[in-house]
Amino acid sequence: MSVKYLGLPLISSRLSLSNCRALLDKFDRRIQGWVRILPSFATRIQLIKSILMTLNTYWAMAFILPKGIIKEIEKRLRNFLWKGVTGMGYSKVAWPQVCNLVDKGGLGVRDIQSLNLALMSRQLWEVRFPGLVGIGWLALIGHQGDGGVNILLMPVTGAYWLH
Repeated sequence: MSVKYLGLPLISSRLSLSNCRALLDKFDRRIQGWVRILPSFATRIQLIKSILMTLNTYWAMAFILPKGIIKEIEKRLRNFLWKGVTGMGYSKVAWPQVCNLVDKGGLGVRDIQSLNLALMSRQLWEVRFPGLVGIGWLALIGHQGDGGVNILLMPVTGAYWLH
């Protein structure tokens, strides 16, 4: 049994599949809780976007999720979307297409791996430039035409880094 703090495992090494069992169990419990209501397809999309995606977002803010866990989460989301709680049905569209924006022909479900990368980049930004999380990204948007900016090579300013 691992030690937990605020629902996340306290570990000193990389996150393993066994550490993420609690996250997968949360997905399973939530989906099984909807057995009685038999949600329609449109309702399942909304449940995925509003409830199920928030379960892994909390973990993705704290850890780099292993690829195996991302695949397991996507498998659960995919099965719930296409089969519902009955387990009957098949995938009508590939999962990457489902993760596209609505204007690009998708359903607007967030891609978990991209979300995890974005949240970890935010953590890196906060460590590198404390207090500038919201403001600093605006400066990077202005450099998009320059072929991108490597935040690790940007000059460091501020009293915090002088110590």
